[in-house]
Amino acid sequence: MLQSRIEPHFLFNTLANIRVLIDVRPETAKTVLDDLTGLLRGSMTKAERQLIPLSEELEFVKAYLSIQRTRMGDRLTFEVVVQDDIAGVSCPPFTLQPLVENSVIHGIEPKLEGGHIRVLVDVGPERCCVTIRDTGLGLRKDSRKNNGVGHGIAVDNIHQRLSLLYGKNASLILANHTDEKGSVTGCVATVRWPINPGDSP
Repeated sequence: MLQSRIEPHFLFNTLANIRVLIDVRPETAKTVLDDLTGLLRGSMTKAERQLIPLSEELEFVKAYLSIQRTRMGDRLTFEVVVQDDIAGVSCPPFTLQPLVENSVIHGIEPKLEGGHIRVLVDVGPERCCVTIRDTGLGLRKDSRKNNGVGHGIAVDNIHQRLSLLYGKNASLILANHTDEKGSVTGCVATVRWPINPGDSP
């Protein structure tokens, strides 16, 4: 159920934005509608599969971020950087999108000036590593204690699925990013998992 749901607040906001854009920026409205359609279709079909192509998960991430960028305007920028060939690389569905969603909702959106999200994909000989770095407010001190508000629900869900599929060969690490003065400058989520699931218990 957690994997297949689209957050209602996000859905209603997006539909309201499309309604406004139809009159003033019809082409943008069509683009947002296409992105939303992709998200809804993906949320229904991805939950039925244990693994999906990493490229498909990244497209889901891009569609979500594109919608949020339209809604937030200049307050949100993002980039998805793929350094290596990801053909043949799979991942559990809804591994990256919830982390990106957390970056937007808990990191960038509450910050007055907004911020930037960078998704970096690095494929090694045996493992895939995806780093999601945002320049938002950083992790709340109580985010692991208050699962209903902070990052907890999505993070726990991802932890459990990685553990079931890959055992100790996969990991998800969340940490605050700090500058040289020790001030928090955002959050970094790092996900690692083996490219060949057969190598895992």
